[in-house]
Amino acid sequence: MPHGNAATAVERSGSPFDGQADISARIERLPVTKPVFWTRNIIGAATFFDGYTVIAIAYAMPLLVTQWNLDPQQTGYILSMGYLGQLIGAVLFGALAERFGRLKILLFTICLVAERCWDRVRYAIEEYTWRFDGLRRRASHRRRT
Repeated sequence: MPHGNAATAVERSGSPFDGQADISARIERLPVTKPVFWTRNIIGAATFFDGYTVIAIAYAMPLLVTQWNLDPQQTGYILSMGYLGQLIGAVLFGALAERFGRLKILLFTICLVAERCWDRVRYAIEEYTWRFDGLRRRASHRRRT
């Protein structure tokens, strides 16, 4: 015999989805405070960008196939590695979320992605600064000679 309110609610209704509907209805009745507002927006943005990465690589892949001369096997490998990374991340961070709390791990993963993005921006700035500086030096050297 199952114990607890959730189990008895499922037994009474006959469907596990009725319990989920009750939870959804309860969440919708909560007042929208600042923390709730920001939590919803942060989770929404994280979900958007997670989906965006999948769409972006699918959109760019035809161009990459022609520029990099990829065969179908290599294309499949590249796409599969992205999904494998998502699977590993979901399992790893899902387990960590159950242990340490979902919002803490969500904040950690957002900070991790933001740090990696900032690292790429810094690299691009340094790379273009270096290139621009080299072009400027070459141009000034040509003017002198």
